[in-house]
Amino acid sequence: MMNLQEWLAHVGFLGNPFALKQADDEGEQLNEYFVAHPSYNAIIDSTVYRSSILHAPRGSGKSSMRRMFEQHCRRDAADPRPLVVRLTDWMPITAHYRVTTIIPPEPHFHELARRVVLALAQAERVLQIDAHISPDLHGQIAWLCLTYGDYLIPAERRRLAGHGWLPQSFDDQPYAIDRIPISRRVQLLADLVVALGFRGCYVLVDGVDEVLDTAADWAAGANLIEALLANLAIIEADQIAFKFFIPSEVVHELQGRGRLRDDRIQVLAVRWSDDLLRELLSRRLQAFSNGLITRLAQRNASGNVEDTDSQIVRAAGGSPRALLNLCEALFQTCADHADERNTLITLAQLSEVIAAVDLPQLAPAEIVPADPAEVPPLCIMPDGEIRFGTRLFEGWRQLTPLQRRFLDYLFANRHRLCSHKEVIDHVWAVAKKPADEDSLRKLVDRLTHLLESDPKRPQYVQKVPGYIRLIHTVD
Repeated sequence: MMNLQEWLAHVGFLGNPFALKQADDEGEQLNEYFVAHPSYNAIIDSTVYRSSILHAPRGSGKSSMRRMFEQHCRRDAADPRPLVVRLTDWMPITAHYRVTTIIPPEPHFHELARRVVLALAQAERVLQIDAHISPDLHGQIAWLCLTYGDYLIPAERRRLAGHGWLPQSFDDQPYAIDRIPISRRVQLLADLVVALGFRGCYVLVDGVDEVLDTAADWAAGANLIEALLANLAIIEADQIAFKFFIPSEVVHELQGRGRLRDDRIQVLAVRWSDDLLRELLSRRLQAFSNGLITRLAQRNASGNVEDTDSQIVRAAGGSPRALLNLCEALFQTCADHADERNTLITLAQLSEVIAAVDLPQLAPAEIVPADPAEVPPLCIMPDGEIRFGTRLFEGWRQLTPLQRRFLDYLFANRHRLCSHKEVIDHVWAVAKKPADEDSLRKLVDRLTHLLESDPKRPQYVQKVPGYIRLIHTVD
C-alpha cells in the first residue's frame, strides 16, 4: 500500500491530475488542460458585442469557460481591450431580497455598478480621463466611482484617485439616477467605460445556483436573474454584453415561463461527447506528466483491457466532474493496493471503481441531456398509448407485460435515477426475480432497441452504472 502522492510519483506524475475540480481553484493551470468546447467557441464575439447564454448541468465546466473567456478578453490583441466585469457573487442581493418572487431590476443595476467600479480599480491597464471629455461626463465618472465604491479596498481607492476618477468628495448636487430607466442607466455605464478608454464592457454572470436560497431550487435561481435576462433593453445595450454561464435547469425554468427570448439572445447548451471527455482526460494526464502520459491505458498492468480510458469516459455519463471523480477514485484505489512490484492499473481495480460510482456526482443535474427543444418528449397516456411529442409509437400494443411494467415504473419515477435493485424489486414478480442483473440488462437493451431511433445514441433511456432512468419525458 502507498499513499496517493507516492503512487503518483512512482508511475510518472508530478501531482494529482484530478485534485482540482473547481475553476476558481485551478489558477493558471487551467490553461494547460482546458478543452475549448464548441459551445464556448460560439460565444466568442468578433466585432459586435452580443449577449449570450451558455448553459449546462452542474459539473459541466461552465465556470471554467467563464474564466477562460475572461482570459481571452485580457489577451485580446486589439487595442483598446474590453473591461471585464464579474457578476458572480449573489449574496449582496439575496441578503436583502427573498427569491421566492422575482427580484426587481433595481438591485441588479446597483450591484452591476459596484462591480464596474471594482473592475475599473483592478484593470491591468492604467487609463486616464482624456482631456477632451466634457466636464459633465467627467463629473459622471467621479460620481460613479464615489457612489458605487463600496467594494474597494484602500489601495484600490488610491489607484482610482491617482487616475483622477475618485474625488475626495462630491460637492455638486447628486445625480437623480433612480429617475432614469434601468436600461438607460446600463447604457450610461457602458458609455462611461468607453469614455475611459476601454473598447466596451463584458459582464460575466455565473454562480446563480451557489447561494443558500438557490442551491436546491431552480425556480429561485430563475427568480434571481429573470429581470436581468428577460429585459432585452438591458442586455441589448450598445458596447456592453452579458455572458451568462448558468445551469440548464434555470434556463428551462425561464423557457417554461416564456421569459427567455432565444430569438434575440444566443442560447447555447454544453453537451459533452465521449470524444470531448476523452480529450479532457488526455490533457489532464499530459499536464501533470510533462506530456509523457496521454492515456490511462499507458499505465495498465499487463493483460489489462486496452480501453481503460473509454470505460472511464462511458461511466462518467457525459459529466466532466464525474469523469474527474472517477479518475481520482481509480488512482486512489491503485495506491491502496500498490506495492513496489505492483503499481499499475488492473482490470479488477477499474471494475471496482466503475461499479461504485458516486451517485451524488451522477445525479440528474449532473447528466448532460440533449437540448429538449430537439427531442420530442416521451409521454405515456392514461389509456397506455406511448407518444413521442405528437407522434404515436405504433408498437406500443406489442410490448410484453414485463416490458410494459418496466416502462411504466420508469415513467412514474422519471424525475430521478432508479437503482437496478429497486427496478428488479418492483418490475419482476416475486417468484420470478432474476438471480443477477443479466435479465435486467437484457430487458433494458430490448426496450432501448424498441424506443430509440438510434440505440447507440439513446435519447430516452439513460444508463448510469447501477442506475437507470427515462429522460426527455413530459413533466
